[in-house]
Amino acid sequence: MVNIKIYEELDDKRKGPLCVFVFEGEREIKEAGIRIPYDLFGGKEGEVFFLCEKGKMYILCGLGKRKAFSFLTLLNVSGKLGYEIRERKIKVVSVLVRKGFKKKEIFKIYEGILLGNYRFPKNEEEKKEGLSEICFENANIKREDFRFSELLIKATYFARDLANTPPNIATPIYIAEKAKEIAEKSKNIKVHIFDENEIVKKGFNAFYGVAKGSSNPPRFIHLVYKPKRKGKKIVLIGKTITFDSGGLSLKPSNYMLGMKYDKSGGCNVLGIFSVLDEWNPSHEIHGILPACENMPSGTAQRPDDIVTAYNGKRIEIISTDAEGRLTLADALSYASELKPDYIIDVATLTSACIIALGNYTSGLFTNEEFLKNSLLKASEDTGESLWHMPLDEKLKEKIKTKFADVKNSGGREGGAITAALFLKEFVDEKIPWAHIDIAGPSFNSKFWGVNPEGASGFLTRTLIEWIKSLK
Repeated sequence: MVNIKIYEELDDKRKGPLCVFVFEGEREIKEAGIRIPYDLFGGKEGEVFFLCEKGKMYILCGLGKRKAFSFLTLLNVSGKLGYEIRERKIKVVSVLVRKGFKKKEIFKIYEGILLGNYRFPKNEEEKKEGLSEICFENANIKREDFRFSELLIKATYFARDLANTPPNIATPIYIAEKAKEIAEKSKNIKVHIFDENEIVKKGFNAFYGVAKGSSNPPRFIHLVYKPKRKGKKIVLIGKTITFDSGGLSLKPSNYMLGMKYDKSGGCNVLGIFSVLDEWNPSHEIHGILPACENMPSGTAQRPDDIVTAYNGKRIEIISTDAEGRLTLADALSYASELKPDYIIDVATLTSACIIALGNYTSGLFTNEEFLKNSLLKASEDTGESLWHMPLDEKLKEKIKTKFADVKNSGGREGGAITAALFLKEFVDEKIPWAHIDIAGPSFNSKFWGVNPEGASGFLTRTLIEWIKSLK
């Protein structure tokens, strides 16, 4: 992480440009002793302007109208600032803490700058680029106060790096090795990795049906974090399709581009586990990643096949491109046997969710009111937008079949909902469960909010905040 320095007073002699947050219509920043060139910079939200005055460089960051200001405004504006700093290869910056800024707002400045500053490095040289030091000026805060914000950044960086790793490298075995590395470095985390023989023996047939078309063998990964203090038992499940061709229901070539991001849910879960030892929450946390590749071949699963999932339910395969829900079916059934207090699965599951909510919001499906409210609250704290979607039982008709207990696709209409209803078939109804479809915001073609191009690590911070909020 970057080096953080804190000073109670402003000093013009310190290195790097001074970042100043400005409300729309402000003409002078008395704390910094500068006048705003309002003919060049109006302070509109997200506006970033580089100003050189008396040999000193300033970066003016527009916050928009004061009445509309919130800490999320500050987060996103700081994200744009971090992006612009990276584009100009600036290594050291100072941040003026304006009068009235609260601690939470200072943390959001830090988080925003670092999240916006992220890039997946092309080579070893690029690894050395990026911000190395932030100085907070006029700040009444301690260095250790940033600890939780640092955990959020570390976890998100880990998730982004792994999701951005190309599929010829990030195979299921590679993902399993990353999980193993986390466990080996930890005092409180253990991992069991099921290979293809164990997967078949356990009866993970829905998962294995997806995996068997690829020459890269699957891995079913189960991480367990057990603290000394005993709180809730939580299971986090991440869809981990390392590449999705669609299988025999082959995607068009332009739809395959970006399918390395189909492992984003699992990458987010691993990102969370990468910081658990340092964080040390009081809850027992399980991470389940059914990692495989969905490829076409002579051994691949076919439409019309029927497989028996881990909980004994028989599934008719309508489309081999509706593969994520098959891998999650076995993971959810397995998770239910652990008798946890909560199960949350995170998945780039359906393009239908993007049609419904766009690229910047994830769909939240849950059978429990507390989960709904607490996850929505956590998402408000991180600025990662969730929208509660209905588990409309009337649409269950669309996944009924005469040949099995359920079929794996209900067609286009209500596709995100029928996918969630399918998953519900594999969860013990007594266990509070949430399914979050992150298909839209999991990766980006251009910068937005605090998210540069590529993987966003979307929902990693929200899940950490949610875990933190549990009593």
